[in-house]
Amino acid sequence: MPTESLFLASEKKLTFYHNEKPLSEEQALKKIKKQDPRIEEKLVVFSDLRKKGYLVKSALKFGADFRVYDKGIRPSEDHARWLVFILKETSSITPTELAAKNRIAHSTKKKLLLAIVDSESDVSYYETNWIKI
Repeated sequence: MPTESLFLASEKKLTFYHNEKPLSEEQALKKIKKQDPRIEEKLVVFSDLRKKGYLVKSALKFGADFRVYDKGIRPSEDHARWLVFILKETSSITPTELAAKNRIAHSTKKKLLLAIVDSESDVSYYETNWIKI
């Protein structure tokens, strides 16, 4: 997962190479950004969650950015707690889109976690739940 690779590089646990020459984090980010224009927002959220002690995995098959496991839980032990969808603070989401994302999370036994990234790369999280009326 590119976000995990970039995170590990920032923690000095991984080095990127191209044609047997090491790449800086900035060079690697630039190359990855050509494939994924949202990589910077994803990296901010991934890094924040990992530094808080959560296990973060890809959620591509769910149409989400990440799935996040509670602290100390392994993927083989239990379901992820959240499906994470990342939005910039300047973007918007319609009620229909929100309902669709929440339905996906609910149908996969997870909660929806919206991660809002602001212009200073701070993240605010909003968890949604179904309620019966």
